[in-house]
Amino acid sequence: MAQPFEAKHQGNQLPVPPVPIIGKGVL
Repeated sequence: MAQPFEAKHQGNQLPVPPVPIIGKGVL
């Protein structure tokens, strides 16, 4: 679930850790 979302975010932004990405995704 978090993997596809993470990949999308990473593609738009720099390779950041999954912590901020997941937090934003949940929010």
